[in-house]
Order: sequence, then structure tokens, then C-alpha cells
Amino acid sequence: MGRQIAVHLLKKDCEQLLHFVRNRDPVIILKRDTTSAELAEVARPCAEAGIYTLWNRPLAPDLARKSVEHHPKIGARYTIDGRLPVIEFSYRGPAQEWEGRPALEQGRLWTGFESEDRRFRSWYGSVTRWIRKNFIRNPVSVSGDVGPHAYEWFKKGGCFLPQLRPPATAVWLSWMAAQDKHRA
Repeated sequence: MGRQIAVHLLKKDCEQLLHFVRNRDPVIILKRDTTSAELAEVARPCAEAGIYTLWNRPLAPDLARKSVEHHPKIGARYTIDGRLPVIEFSYRGPAQEWEGRPALEQGRLWTGFESEDRRFRSWYGSVTRWIRKNFIRNPVSVSGDVGPHAYEWFKKGGCFLPQLRPPATAVWLSWMAAQDKHRA
């Protein structure tokens, strides 16, 4: 069974988190899904939204992508198996607009926890502890944690969305209005 920690991040929050991850361990950040089997490091993952793999090299020295499909128009597709001792990092990118309001979608750090390796469990634990120590518990009804820059943005009128962009229904619109009341 997998584990995840949900996060709302702005670019600076993303950079701080990945700075910690890279300085603690020899971690390479990869795109999770690509059209090539090559393991190419992403130099600036916080520059754009994406689903990334945090690869702690000593914990998975033989990491390789697996082929998942061959699409006639796109060609081959490769991914990194989530059952390996890696952390999937979903960064939703900069705030966007939802129903005329500035809104930030929720990202996450997830692992399948298929590995019994104590070193991997310790590494994942260190990342989640860092988040819990340096981020703010989400102040509204969405679970997870909020980076300090995202929290300041929220206090100035930004709204938090769940991981999937919701439809503009009365329930979701009232939920956004509740965030305004929380700020007041």
C-alpha cells in the first residue's frame, strides 16, 4: 500500500523542498514519463508543472525505465515503476485561474512502499518530516500541507484546489467562498 503527502507549492516552496532533498542525499530528479528510455536529469523541475521521480541513487542503483506502450502518433512511452524505491513528486506549477479566481492545485509526494529497505523508509520519512516542520498544515478543508510562500499567497486572496481541477458546481463554488471566510 502506498503513502502520500499532499502539498500546495509555489515555485519558491518547490525550490526549497528540492534543495533539502538534493542536499541531504545524492538525488537526481527525472520526469516520470517520457518518450525515451534514457534517465535524463531535469535541471529546473520547479520551472514547470510535471510529475517527477526523485531518485536516491544509492537506494536504487539499477534504476531503469520500463516501456508502457507504443502509440502510433507519439511512439514509445516509458515510465519509472512506482513499486521501486523512488518518490513520485507531482508539482502542479504556478497558480492559475479557476472561475475568475487565482487558484493553486494540490500536488503530492507519493511512494508505493513496495520496498522493505529500511534506508528507503528512513529517506521518505526524512522528506515528510521536513515538510511537516517547514510547511503549514492546510488551513482549509483540503488535506495536506502548504508551503510558506503558498500560504502567504493564500492569505492575500489565493484559493486552494484539490489535486484534480473540480467542476464549477454550486458545491465547489461554496467551498471557495468558505476559503474567503477562513481568511477573514
